[in-house]
Amino acid sequence: MPLRAAIIALFLAAACAAKEETTLVVGPGWAFACQRMSVEFTNTTQDVPVAFVPPETDPASFDILPVSSPVDLLAWRRADGGHLVATLATDLPRPRDFDVAYLVRGPDWRASYQLVVRTDPDREDAPVSMDVEGRVTVQNAGGGSWTNATLRLVGTDVRPRPPAREPGFLDIDETSPLADLWRDAPAQEHTTFAYDFDRPVNLNAGEERSFTFVSATRCPAERRFIMKSTDIPADTIEPGRPLRHSIILRNDAEHGLGRDLPAGVAQIFVGSVRATLGESAWLDRTPAGGEIRIELGPSSHVRGLRRSLARTPGTPGQITEDFEVEIRNGLDSAAHVEVEEQPPARQDWTLLRTSAACEIRGRRLCYRLEVPAHDRLVIRYTIRTPAPMQ
Repeated sequence: MPLRAAIIALFLAAACAAKEETTLVVGPGWAFACQRMSVEFTNTTQDVPVAFVPPETDPASFDILPVSSPVDLLAWRRADGGHLVATLATDLPRPRDFDVAYLVRGPDWRASYQLVVRTDPDREDAPVSMDVEGRVTVQNAGGGSWTNATLRLVGTDVRPRPPAREPGFLDIDETSPLADLWRDAPAQEHTTFAYDFDRPVNLNAGEERSFTFVSATRCPAERRFIMKSTDIPADTIEPGRPLRHSIILRNDAEHGLGRDLPAGVAQIFVGSVRATLGESAWLDRTPAGGEIRIELGPSSHVRGLRRSLARTPGTPGQITEDFEVEIRNGLDSAAHVEVEEQPPARQDWTLLRTSAACEIRGRRLCYRLEVPAHDRLVIRYTIRTPAPMQ
């Protein structure tokens, strides 16, 4: 069974070999459990009751994993009382330890966050820190119960998608492109991530439980102003367009964090207490060492402009184009600015020179800048593009 093989290979092999009594892996709509058993074998072949395996276990997933000595699964059946009886074989009649692995359908989990931005919301240059509390809620819709289990959560980085709209009274031709508006989007491949819980948990059948997996207070954060070419058109007129005002928190041990954070819904509060909810937003997965970003809206004091300067013939079949990006800081303190500039060229381009250091990511020029208080900073860059066909 491909699902069973993948789960055992990726998520259970190390855990079951670590001498844990119970290892529980919960994914979207399923759980895979690995529970340790000790049996006194009086014969080399013996029927062993396994009462903890729930009735909704996927039959193809049930397996026996030896710990140190050989134990093989020959067959299994349901007894009259509904519990499972496994027929096992070993080399010698003596005590044996082994792990019972099985898949059940129904369990699920989700992550949620409360983020408190501690700052003066009316001042874009005020000091800022952040409180972070993350919780996971595990829903056990199945009949299995697990005690003192080592928990691993498995999920993807998929954002929730609203359901397809009902067509109502419209009679849409299935061959029309408009029909796509009412169809579910095709399934896409997404990377699967695993999150290990740092303490044992208890989870009973039919129970929903929430666990805190990250909690930090007054973490020093940074204000950053984001300038994207998708927000500011080329040849912007005066006085420019406002930049996005964001709060950035590093997900590292220095800031009281430093672990992979799963994607989930975040309630964001602005101020020193949780009295006023700013908004609810989707927080993307944040790996350890990454950044938690909260956007506070357009800035009132930091603005940007983009200009086309010159377009001249270069080598045969090539054109050289010059552009300018300007950031104006009206704050009483320096502004940290992140620029994501996509040259307004219709064809492929090559960067020839730039007045500030940058990285090229996804055909965009990415700058990290500091603009002094009540000052401006100008970046000029030159690209080469193919000349239009005559």
